[in-house]
Parts: sequence; C-alpha cells; structure tokens
Amino acid sequence: MSWSGDKVSDFLTSLMNERLAKKDVIVKTVGANPMYNRISKFSEKADFTDDGKAKLVMEVMYNRNAGPRPEAVDVMQPGKDEYTTVYLDMKQYMSSIGFTQEEAEDIVTADNAAVANLVNRKINNAVKDMKHKLNYAYSADGTGRLARVSAYDAGTRTVTVDNEQPDFGWSKCQFLRDGMYVDIYTVADITGAAAWTLKCSRVQITSVNRAAGTFVVSGITEAPADGDFVFLPGSVLFTADGKWAGWTNTPGLLTIVDDGSCAGHEFGDGSSNAYNGNWYGATWQHVTRANYSQLLAKVYRAGDWAGGADGTAATCTLEDINACIRSVDEEGEGGGMISALYMNPATRDWFAPIAAAAQNLTVTTTENKVTGGITQIDSYKTATGRLIPIISMVTLPNGVIMGGDEGDIKLYEKVPLGWFKGMGGMTFPSPGQRNLTFEGWQRTRLVLAAERCDNWFRMEDIDISA
Repeated sequence: MSWSGDKVSDFLTSLMNERLAKKDVIVKTVGANPMYNRISKFSEKADFTDDGKAKLVMEVMYNRNAGPRPEAVDVMQPGKDEYTTVYLDMKQYMSSIGFTQEEAEDIVTADNAAVANLVNRKINNAVKDMKHKLNYAYSADGTGRLARVSAYDAGTRTVTVDNEQPDFGWSKCQFLRDGMYVDIYTVADITGAAAWTLKCSRVQITSVNRAAGTFVVSGITEAPADGDFVFLPGSVLFTADGKWAGWTNTPGLLTIVDDGSCAGHEFGDGSSNAYNGNWYGATWQHVTRANYSQLLAKVYRAGDWAGGADGTAATCTLEDINACIRSVDEEGEGGGMISALYMNPATRDWFAPIAAAAQNLTVTTTENKVTGGITQIDSYKTATGRLIPIISMVTLPNGVIMGGDEGDIKLYEKVPLGWFKGMGGMTFPSPGQRNLTFEGWQRTRLVLAAERCDNWFRMEDIDISA
C-alpha cells in the first residue's frame, strides 16, 4: 500500500501538546493575578478530607485569663480555647480550545510560522480568558453575578446595566468582555422559596461599552427586564423545581473583607440597601459571622472616615489611610500585621503624588534635564516606620483600598491550574458526535478561605480625582 503522507491534524495535535506542556503557558495565566501569586506564597499546605472537601480549623474562643495575682493565691485556672472545623466544597474553573480538521488542512498552504501562530493564538486566547475569570473569582462575592440589568433594547440587542460599586462591589460592566458568555436570570429570591426565571443561557457578548454601561448580545431567548441579573454561565445551582440551591464560584476577597453590615442574601435594586455587596456578609464558611469578632473585618466608608455620605466619594488624606492601617496593626485584637495594600492602578496613581507631596520631595539634576512621567509608588510607610508593599489589583474599583494579613488567607487547590490529560494527550478528538474536531481543556479545582477576617480592612469612597 502506498504511503499517503503525514496527517496534518496529527502534526497540529502534536504541536498543540508540545506547546501546552510548556510552563510559561500557565505562568501567563497567573502572572497578571497578583492575589493568586501572593496567596500561593503565604498559604500553608492544604488539608483535604477523603471526599475531597477543604478542611479548615478556625479558633472561635480564646483563653484570656491574664491578670493580677495576690501572694499565695492560686494561679488562675486555664480558660477554654474553642475551635470549629468547617468543610468547604471545591469550585471548578475550566476553559477549552478547539480546532477543526479543516483548519488543520488549510494550514498546509502556509509556512511553518503560520502553523505556530495558529497554535499560539488558540492557546493565548484560553490563557487570557482563564486569567480574567480567576481575577474575578478571587475578587468578587462568590455568586457569579456580573451586572444588574436596567433596560433592554430588542432592536439592537443592547442590554443596559445600572449597578454601581456601592451596590455589590463594582461598577456596571467592569467584568464584562467581548466574546464572553453570560446567563441572565430574574432572581425571585435567594432563600429557595421561589423559582428563578431563566431569560437566556450562555448568550455571547459581542461588544461592551463600559462608559455607557451597555453590552450587545448575539441573541436573546427572552428579553431581560429591569432588575434582572447577569451571571457567569453555570454560577447557580438549582433544585429540580428551579429554586436556588447554591453557588459554584469560590468566595473572593470581597467576602473575606466584610464587617457583617451587608444584608448578605439580598439581590435588590440598590435602593433598599445601599451596600448589598457581599452575599456572604451574614454567613461566612458556614458560621454566623456576627457571632465571632474574628470574622468581622473593618470596613470604612465615607461616613466613617470623612464624615460624609456612604457611597459618595470624599477627599482622602494620608492620615485617613493611616488610621485604617492603625486600626489593624496597632489597635486590632487579631494579632496580625498588614502585609500588603491592594488597590487598582488608577487608585495607585492617585496615591503616588499624594504621598510624594506629603514628603515634600524634590530632585536636583546636574544636567538641567527633566524626564517626564508619573510619580511611582511601591510601598507605604506607616507611622511606626514599617513598609507595606502596594499591590495593583485591576479588579478592585476606583477609590478602594484593601489591606490585611495575608497569612490569614488559605488557597486550597485540589487540582492546580493546568491542562487536562485524561484522554491521552493534552489535545484530543472532541468527545461526543462532533466529528473532525479537536480540543484542549484548561482546568483547576480550588476554593479561597480565611482563618480569620479581623486582620483586614477595606476603605471605600475615596475621591481619586481630588
């Protein structure tokens, strides 16, 4: 039998497998996620149960029996330390790449560089999307909600949203991207008493206008209405009769840094509760947050630090910021020290000249030449002289600073981020009946947790235009 030549699809599959095996593919995914990188350094080895749950032991009562002792009086009896063990479900995140037999055949007319470009384009798209989803996961409230609908134009298929940072943590379309898929639901309630209404499932966004707070979708099953919510696909677990049963996203930093003042289980229009940002405000890791002071972070809004109105931006000084840091470092009862300050790049760029002006910094040049540029800042010196690194986190909204002891946070990774290898190679024929198509799956199973929250603070409502 005559030789028919190499199979281009086999060649491309081998090229895909070789490229996916390179460590820099995963590095690109997590490289722009500073929280992932930092938590990975601080987190201890995870402890898992036999059924795959994350096991976390939290101390909920301390022995505080120190005091004066008169001569010959018995030493005080040791007090009781109490602990509670919580078990947390893993949350799975996946993405996929694919190519068809026809794509493989068409590249034979191109040179070798074109083949490599096809491979890199497929992989880089998956990397960018997973990076975006993990940035969201580590920052948000664990519900998977992305925006709140205010109107829908059927003619242009345009969805308008009206959520602001005080509503549930971010403004309008901050987490929406061209090409991503979303679910839209009418949220009847969050206690399981009434069924949700699915407006559309896995509809694709074709364009996002962040300034206008609008996005255009490829198609709609049922028109969204004012008050509906936009979710990451598959974020909600339902009972057989369509009632809410749970979430599939990991709780993020917004859930950890909370003082229990959020209504928690509310999905409202923002008018009845100005701060319903954290679904886990009332219950954190299966424990009632208000019952334990160590689960209450310090949240400072304009009414707390500026004497203004919560949700309204106010002028902020270094003294205001230092007071928030001092409330943990020097006045806090949690025993921790702030190891990093998180803020988005716009807030960082506002912060830098404020800090420079406070120090009255001047630079003398010998050549009469000046190099233009923004004032750079990479750390903050407290009133006690301690330097705290500043970490830029793009997923935080403008005018928000978070700080805390990162040693309190635990990142449990049952399956570290990587490429699924369960079907021979890292790329394989698509499962099911989709003939002549090939895929690769990126996958991780994880959950973010915290031993305590009181060593953290969140400062909001900073006017970074002032």
